[in-house]
Amino acid sequence: MSSGPTLIGETYVTATKRVYLNIDFSIKDWCKYNGSCRIDDLLPTSIPVCLLCKYRKPLDLPAILDKKHEERIRK
Repeated sequence: MSSGPTLIGETYVTATKRVYLNIDFSIKDWCKYNGSCRIDDLLPTSIPVCLLCKYRKPLDLPAILDKKHEERIRK
């Protein structure tokens, strides 16, 4: 018989302390356009225009979270 927690199988992972990270994103994080963006000239709509833009850069959230977590640990 196992001496570990029940109903989770042969192996288990112990819980670690939760860490809350505050991350600020700006337009330079998700936009590759070098000129002056004219998004403010558009009428307000319910469609997120940046999601449809060809200059949109996908965010690598796991890498960003790992980087912020390492910075917090160093402090």
